[in-house]
Amino acid sequence: KTNFETTLSTDDKRILLDKIECVTGKSSLTPWSIYTVGHLAAELKRNPSVNVELAGHTDNTGSDEGNLTLSESRANVVYNMLLQKGIDESRMTAVGYGSAEPIGDNDTDAGRQKNRRTEFKVLQSF
Repeated sequence: KTNFETTLSTDDKRILLDKIECVTGKSSLTPWSIYTVGHLAAELKRNPSVNVELAGHTDNTGSDEGNLTLSESRANVVYNMLLQKGIDESRMTAVGYGSAEPIGDNDTDAGRQKNRRTEFKVLQSF
């Protein structure tokens, strides 16, 4: 198995896309994030039986409605980049969760930064 397959064999099936960052308050990806999405596309090409949900998240700054819209937009940016890199749309869904699923403390800058993330969840594999 590749490292990707080994990771996907864990019980959780939800993986943080490390360094998938957007410009604060926007859905534009940083240069490093574009590089990381390229690696994700390569792994998905090597593992054609893997279908994923791209999940956008935000911190709790701003309105619930605004955060939901922003998180959806961020998930869609990654989705569209993967489409451009040859990943079939039937293998992906993009969902925004707003600030509903924090992994860090929204009372600190470091915690809010952790909450501004994109994850992917394996929907089907192997």
